Amino acid sequence: MAGGEVLDDIAARNLVGAFRIAHDLRVYYVHAEVVRWVDDEWPGRVLVHLAESDGAVATLIDKAPIFDSDDRLKPEVKLPVGVEIPCDLLDWAVDQGGSRSALVRLHFDIEDRNGRTTFAVAEHTLVQRS
Repeated sequence: MAGGEVLDDIAARNLVGAFRIAHDLRVYYVHAEVVRWVDDEWPGRVLVHLAESDGAVATLIDKAPIFDSDDRLKPEVKLPVGVEIPCDLLDWAVDQGGSRSALVRLHFDIEDRNGRTTFAVAEHTLVQRS
């Protein structure tokens, strides 16, 4: 991308973000579980399991503070520990059995081991707050 295109892209994303904030004050979180430390040198990296609606488990590895806004994750804490990852709700779906699932994109550019940033999760694993 040329310099002007990058600035246009940034401006467009900022405009979309401002619109979303102005019109939808809900913040969504998806439940996940920190299962082990990958590296406990500051700031530390943790392995997190995210249950998907089809029964698969996505493996996420990133810095501990990304998954822990409450500063609970410390090397001496007994694992597993439940966490809530902020996310954008992209869409809803209903399977043949009538169960609802949400397509979410995790914040902070969190990816699984396959580079995916969007996940289908069961409705009961999603929390919204104003």
